[in-house]
Amino acid sequence: MLHSIYYKLSALRYRFGLRKLGKACELRFGTRFIGGKYISLDDNVVLSTGAVFAVYPTFEGKDNPVKTDADGGIILRKGVSANRNLTIYCASRVEIDEDVMMGSGILITDNDHGIDPTAPNYRNQPLTTKPVKIGKGCWIGERATVLSGVEIGEHSIVAAGAVVTKSIPPYSIAAGVPARVIKRWDFDTQEWKKA
Repeated sequence: MLHSIYYKLSALRYRFGLRKLGKACELRFGTRFIGGKYISLDDNVVLSTGAVFAVYPTFEGKDNPVKTDADGGIILRKGVSANRNLTIYCASRVEIDEDVMMGSGILITDNDHGIDPTAPNYRNQPLTTKPVKIGKGCWIGERATVLSGVEIGEHSIVAAGAVVTKSIPPYSIAAGVPARVIKRWDFDTQEWKKA
């Protein structure tokens, strides 16, 4: 009980550094926000130890979409919860819908470094960006990676260790590297069936 009160009170220190901080959010030790004016957390968001959210409005002299898109940035909807060490990198838009549950060590990014091999290096090339959306009620497993341009449909499950490079339809289970749909929910039989 005392821990819960402490975490809710600790969230208050972020109130003026974020675009939005909803009611009853719990932000655990070591939570870091870079570019807070582009980050919105709705009510009842829970972030465990070591969460890092980094938004890049510019990179290597180029403006990224988040800088001019009023709806851009990192958006966590009501009831999102994440275990330790969630990392989100954003240069456009990363939206995580209501009641999404995430394990530990997850990486979500809406951007990539440029891949021109004739440039002096990859690190200093402008970013390429594509928004990411994780639908309502999803479960993202331990150490999964969600890459730019991906949309994960509502109530889907991403298995531990999966690397999601392409969109996943609603009510699906995806696993592997790269992730592929291995099961779909059958509404008639009320069970998961092989895809």
